[in-house]
Amino acid sequence: MIAAMFEGVSWLGVLLGMFGAMAWGSLYYSPVMFMKPWIAAMGKTPEQLGNPMKALVNAAVMNLIAALGINIVMVMHGVTTLAGAAANAAFVWVFFCLTTELLHDRYNGMSVKLSVINAGNTLGAYVMMGVVIQLLR
Repeated sequence: MIAAMFEGVSWLGVLLGMFGAMAWGSLYYSPVMFMKPWIAAMGKTPEQLGNPMKALVNAAVMNLIAALGINIVMVMHGVTTLAGAAANAAFVWVFFCLTTELLHDRYNGMSVKLSVINAGNTLGAYVMMGVVIQLLR
């Protein structure tokens, strides 16, 4: 039964979807987009962030798991188009990721601004993963 869940998974799509999400995050949190407001919303300076390597490795692993989950849901729903993939990934984000992020953020006293910035990143990452996976199915 568990093996059946993985039928139809595009393993290359999952892997490249993870890289797509990482590329999106690199752009999203760059000076071109939201780096300054994100750091300010955390109440930190760039120097206080330190070496990002641990966070990047964690992000890669978590994005790989998320991409696999998105692919499984896409297969279960019979997604066949890029628009369907993007919509499916966005629904997964709303019902699982966004709700968990906001719950976590409220309990940890994070600002609404920080929540909105981070939620925008994860929405973009999920949609990116869905589209990349669909392109490679």
